[in-house]
Amino acid sequence: MGSRAADRFVPRLLVDAPDFRRLWLGQTISVFGDQVTQLGLPLVAVLTLGADASQMGVLTAVGLFPHLLFSLPVGIWLDRVRSRRRLMIWSDIGRAALIGSIPVAFVAGILSMPQLYVVGFLAGSLAVVFDLSWQTLFVSVTSRDRYVEAMALLNGSRSLASVGGPTIGGLLVQVLGAPIAMLAGAVSYIGSVVFLRRIRSPEPPIESEEGSIRDRVVAGLVGPCTSLRARYGSPQARATAVAGRPSGDPSRLLLLARLR
Repeated sequence: MGSRAADRFVPRLLVDAPDFRRLWLGQTISVFGDQVTQLGLPLVAVLTLGADASQMGVLTAVGLFPHLLFSLPVGIWLDRVRSRRRLMIWSDIGRAALIGSIPVAFVAGILSMPQLYVVGFLAGSLAVVFDLSWQTLFVSVTSRDRYVEAMALLNGSRSLASVGGPTIGGLLVQVLGAPIAMLAGAVSYIGSVVFLRRIRSPEPPIESEEGSIRDRVVAGLVGPCTSLRARYGSPQARATAVAGRPSGDPSRLLLLARLR
C-alpha cells in the first residue's frame, strides 16, 4: 500500500533515474537558496545598514551585471571544461562562503555596504557558472526519451522556488533578523553540494571547436547584431517589431503615425 501511494505522488523519473534525482534535488535546493539571497540581501542593506535609494540601485546593479557580462564567455568556456559537476559544486561552496560572511560580519560589527556589493557581484557571477553548467550535466543523467518529463520537473521546482523561496525568506527575516536569516541561503548551497557530489554518471565528451574563446565571444556578439540590422534595417520592419505592443502604447502610435 505504501509503495503504491509513493508511486502516485512521486514522479516515476525520480525513482528510475537516481542521478537525475540527485541533480534535481541539488538544483532545487540551490534555487531556493538563490531566492532567499535575492530577498535577504536588499533587506540587510535597508533594515540593518539604512541604505538609501542610490545605494540600493548600485546593489541591484552589481547583482545583475554578471549575467550581462559573463553569460556568453562563460558559456563558451564551459564547452571546453571536462567536469561541469565539479564547477557546480565549487560554485555552491563559493556562494555559501560569500553569503555566510554576511552574518559573520554582522556579529563582528564590521558589516558594510561595500561588502554587500562584493557579495552580490561574486555570488551573481557564480550563479552564472552554476546555471549554465547544470544544463550540460542534465544530458548525462537523463535519457533522451525522458527529456520533456525531466525538464518539466526542473522547471516546476524553479517555479515552486520563485513562490516559496521569498515566503520562507520573509519568515526567516521576521524571526531571526535579516543578517542572520542569510545563513539559510548559505546552508541551502551546502545541501546542494551534498547531492551533486553523489552523481556518478559520466559527463558528455568535450567537442573540439575551432577558434579561441575570444574569437567565439566576438562572433557571438557580432552575429546577432548583424542579423538584427539586416532584419530591422527599414522603417517598415521596425514598425512591425513594435506591432506586438498594446494598442494604446504611445510609442507604437507615434511610430506608426510617422510611417504613414
